[in-house]
Amino acid sequence: MSADGRLTSVSRAGEPWFSLTLLGVGASTPVLRDEDEIEHAFALEGCRLGARQMLGDSWTLRWAVANTGDQPCPLPALGVRLACAQAARAWVWAAGGQARLLISPTSGRGPALGVTLAQGWLADEGGGVLALMPREGTVLPQRRQVTGLRVTHLTRASAAPQLWPSQLPLLDLSVGQPWELADPDQVVRVNEPARLIPEGMATTVLAPAGVHRVSVLSGTTKTLLEVSWAPGFNSVLAEGAAAILDSGRVADAAQALVLSEALARSLISSPNQAHDLLAELPDDPTSVLGCAVLAARGQRSGKASLVERAMLGLARTHPGIGYGRVVLGVWLASLAVGLDLQEQAMSLLGRPAAGELAALEQSLVHFRSREVAEPLLDGVVWGLGGELPGRPWGLGLTEQVQQVGLLALCPEEWGIAALAGRTAAKNRGRILAELVGTGLAAAEPLAWLVITEGLC
Repeated sequence: MSADGRLTSVSRAGEPWFSLTLLGVGASTPVLRDEDEIEHAFALEGCRLGARQMLGDSWTLRWAVANTGDQPCPLPALGVRLACAQAARAWVWAAGGQARLLISPTSGRGPALGVTLAQGWLADEGGGVLALMPREGTVLPQRRQVTGLRVTHLTRASAAPQLWPSQLPLLDLSVGQPWELADPDQVVRVNEPARLIPEGMATTVLAPAGVHRVSVLSGTTKTLLEVSWAPGFNSVLAEGAAAILDSGRVADAAQALVLSEALARSLISSPNQAHDLLAELPDDPTSVLGCAVLAARGQRSGKASLVERAMLGLARTHPGIGYGRVVLGVWLASLAVGLDLQEQAMSLLGRPAAGELAALEQSLVHFRSREVAEPLLDGVVWGLGGELPGRPWGLGLTEQVQQVGLLALCPEEWGIAALAGRTAAKNRGRILAELVGTGLAAAEPLAWLVITEGLC
């Protein structure tokens, strides 16, 4: 912990894992320091904050806002910024009155940390910040509002499900599928366009495609659930293509791939406009997605020269994440137009990859060592939460889609294959729900979904 009490950093075997930065306070000095306990006090408007950490069988963090005056004190806007280093990933389910986190090794090897909300409030505020207090509320005179986290050592990330609530309703659904809560003692609230349908002793919620908030009040505990209703891939693809056509131009390779795939699936109401826009694209791709677009054009038109040019373009492109899948896709396209560029593809897959995930991808595509690849794939599985509710921390939608695509490459005979498939399906549905209504911003993650769909 830093001397001013605002920064806590965690390392494993000398390697940085993650940090927690307390927001909304100034600097402080310790008011209590012991071998296994430390506390800082911070002055706030109308109240004071005590931030305490204790080590024992588990690691406990506690933030207590105390009102020492004689008038109610508004709850301060307190939060912590969670930032993971390269060696760790975080999966977060922070729903107000209930919360769980998993911090797991990127390598897939070794122990993990499970975080449980033991008391109070923890909510995902976006931007890498977890709120420690509700947005609204007061602390009565001579009373306290406390948030406490308990951090538990796990021998492996796969032990994390034992920390999650066992009676939690499904949060990742398909369009048309009802969300149901059978407990009559819990009060459910939703906002339009979601609809609340009481059915005897149970409560049902129906909503259109997208992510919708369902509030559940049980006693004094309020849980803010984010429920995703996933649309079909074609629906999101058509919406993304329509946004590109409305803009009147194709701005990049991602938009080109979305438009091209929507055209191939007959999802565009004005195909001539799409053809005209795609015809303006250069035949000299400078990116991985650009090579995928050129190969798709060559396959649809039967022009082997375009597919060959796509493979040549990949030889000039840096092998990052996604590279292995596109090389494989271009090779398959070459077979469809009467070529067989397997030798060129295998040569490209032997190039040094940029980063651990890119190397994993090339290993999966090239059928290399299971001993090396399977632990790394396990790291991706738990970085994407396995079958647990929540969301990956600090990853944009494009990065999430790229990692879901890695899981789709898992060989069926591997022990992790079934869990990898379920993890991919859960995250794919949530991502599709999040892409609803995002317009042009959906192009890049959609383009990578196109790549993944083509290999499944």
